Amino acid sequence: MPPMRLPHVIVSGYSAELAAGPRGGGGYLGDKARSAAVKEEFADRVAVKHPDAPPQLDEIGKDDVDRLLHDAGADELQDAAREAAAGFAGRLVDVITRFLDYEYWRETERIAIGGGLAVTRVGSLAIALAAGRLLAHRPGLRVARIHHDPDDAGLIGAVQLFPPERLAGHDGLLAVDIGGSKVRIGTVALGEADLPFHAGAHVRHVAVWRHADEEPRPTRGGMVDRIAAMLDDAADRAAAQGLRLAPAVGIGVPGVVDDEGRIRRGAQNLPGDWEANDFRLGQALGERYGRRRGGVDIRVCNDAVVQGLSELPFAQDAARWGIFTIGTGFGNAHFENLAADGDPGAAA
Repeated sequence: MPPMRLPHVIVSGYSAELAAGPRGGGGYLGDKARSAAVKEEFADRVAVKHPDAPPQLDEIGKDDVDRLLHDAGADELQDAAREAAAGFAGRLVDVITRFLDYEYWRETERIAIGGGLAVTRVGSLAIALAAGRLLAHRPGLRVARIHHDPDDAGLIGAVQLFPPERLAGHDGLLAVDIGGSKVRIGTVALGEADLPFHAGAHVRHVAVWRHADEEPRPTRGGMVDRIAAMLDDAADRAAAQGLRLAPAVGIGVPGVVDDEGRIRRGAQNLPGDWEANDFRLGQALGERYGRRRGGVDIRVCNDAVVQGLSELPFAQDAARWGIFTIGTGFGNAHFENLAADGDPGAAA
């Protein structure tokens, strides 16, 4: 996949799928650092402490390990939770180290960790432990949790998909985050005009539709219709509040999006065929929503890229930086900052 040029950065690449190799048991490297791996680490530790009654993974709730880290006391289960965080940190170090040897990741100076796991206690602890180990491996490399809440980041990053002149004179824009279980429509306020790279951008209002809970599951066309209706509602709400929206909608989707707006792979968890050669999400939404609004610039991009772009205002001291999103899956994206004259590799 060739690099993608945006107004302030070059997207060096995203959704890289590195093979885990024979020692990793096959599959993809990122599978080692999905959020489910925390439960695996925890179950392994408890099984050692209680070999006669090993836990079953499906009996461990997603918040159980987090709760143990928070509760007072120092029993065996809490020790196992801490050890699980340390074990997951080791997995994260292994994955990031491999990525740092891969093509465009080699000169990376800063890494943000996003996705749902980043805002949990166990995730925060694992990220901090991994950051310390990676610093010893690669002096100068900074690894930290993403600045915004990951859900908000997946909307705020849409601001960076558009050139400044498209947003000038407006208070905000609409953003969409399409996932395998839910769709989030956000009104993103641009914040103070004098802050560079819209550093004060924030989510002012959000609407969520859990399409995975619908019976029967919606079709692709039904989803596009519902998203268009949600955009209409969000635009009307913003107008009623006196918010001047730019004629622009930024959309994050799972998978690889080509330069013609087609989703090439990675959208298998969405209902219907989103990877059809004749389907372009931006065009479909333009016909349903954009025309009713007098024409709207709709841009579709990979969701890890959009989440990563929310870090742009905080990554100006690095020429090359990236993001890993840790949730049900493992996303990745890498960026190279552009100088004011458009040259790559700029750092403040």
